[in-house]
Amino acid sequence: MEKLILLLEGKRRKSRSLVLLSLLFLCCWFSVVAKSGNSKSFYDVVSTQLENTQISNFPVSAELRFSKAEHTCEDEKFPGSQNRYRRWRRNMSVPEHHPINMDYVDVEIQDVAGHEGEYSLLKNGFEFVKLRKDMLPIFSQILEEGLDGSRVGPQIQNMEFKGKLPVEEVLARALQGTDVFSLRDQFSMNLKCTGFVIRKGGPLGVPLNGSGFDLVAHRVHIDQDLEGDPLLSLGLTWLFRLPFISLLNVWTPLETPRMRPLAVMDENSIDPSFTLRYTANSTKNAGGFLGSFKSDRLMTIYHEGQKWYWNSNMTFGDALVFYTGVNPHTSFTIPGETIQLELLTQLYSLINEDNKEICSDEAEDRLLAEFNRLHNSNEPITPNALDAIISGADARAKACVELSRGNTLETETLTEIKNAMEYMSRSSLEIRCASLVAPRLQLYLCIPFGFLLLLLAVRCLNNACKSSRKLKTA
Repeated sequence: MEKLILLLEGKRRKSRSLVLLSLLFLCCWFSVVAKSGNSKSFYDVVSTQLENTQISNFPVSAELRFSKAEHTCEDEKFPGSQNRYRRWRRNMSVPEHHPINMDYVDVEIQDVAGHEGEYSLLKNGFEFVKLRKDMLPIFSQILEEGLDGSRVGPQIQNMEFKGKLPVEEVLARALQGTDVFSLRDQFSMNLKCTGFVIRKGGPLGVPLNGSGFDLVAHRVHIDQDLEGDPLLSLGLTWLFRLPFISLLNVWTPLETPRMRPLAVMDENSIDPSFTLRYTANSTKNAGGFLGSFKSDRLMTIYHEGQKWYWNSNMTFGDALVFYTGVNPHTSFTIPGETIQLELLTQLYSLINEDNKEICSDEAEDRLLAEFNRLHNSNEPITPNALDAIISGADARAKACVELSRGNTLETETLTEIKNAMEYMSRSSLEIRCASLVAPRLQLYLCIPFGFLLLLLAVRCLNNACKSSRKLKTA
């Protein structure tokens, strides 16, 4: 019996030793994995510091690109007193966005999140609105399939189309009418969709691979000079001088924006003397079935008193409406985009199997250093931007753990990487509509007067017919 007890105790000691050795082995293995796949610690740092990171709803300081005041000349198309604006004269020996051509100015951009109702198209020249819900599946289809760039507005409304309508045609038809969006202080009705284009870009506005879209805007600009081409060549400049007829831009994200949001200037802070005209060729995407054509547009010189706004709460289904020929606007960089760009670059290398250096200590240190810089600077950062960073860090961590085991990346991990890369890009749709826009009170007063004028015209016509009959019988 004693021998049996001693034997059991010996086995128990051996089993304890085996358990301790197993635990020691697991600890060593995890330490090796953590060292070889150092991205896990970056993911942990980002996750734990998430609660302490300042969330936006404060003014964001961003570098915007303005045209230079010294690069101006008289406009040969509108000489002398007819010229409202001088013309921007670009230095052709350097790229367009070179500091010789552009002023890079740090501007404070106010976040209107939670106070969207205080700004309206009538008072400020821009308004944040909700789009009709049945349009959202169309936008999702456009995000997935893109646009072929062959149409601007509805082209086949009066034609019998065999088969499925192209998504461009479906969108153009859906954008017409009174219920596309609702303005707070004014009645609006979209008379004609005159064009739309997809804009895409990565963190810091870097170009993305692909076709069928334009890059995100990098400079402050006004999309159309309503007195210049192509309206001037088409003889349509009179159209937007008519009362209540306006050309509107409708900017809407095709997914929740996590970088490069749109900033717009308050109409009341615009000084026409700091506005310049320039001519550019439209892209094939923007030109639609017309192809590329010359277009007179406007740029802005920076001056004190400019008021800039953006909305950090914009999500899929929201839109920013502003006057096409009035309001300067541009995309801009928000805090956190440098980390997103580093993550996007590393994820792109992972998915293309160029992953020798991506899981190294150096790559890990670059991410940690940039995140700590952002965290210690107390720069405001949006929850959506943080979501993109978390998603990218998580996908990178899983990939590096799998690679540290000597495995190839699993299909599920590759899918997570692709989804994270989509998170770190911005896709938006820029729509242009000729619209009837009028303050409701003025419109309600005009309706009875218009009705009275119609009755008067009918009565005059009736009297004229009676007079002609009397003359014939006489």
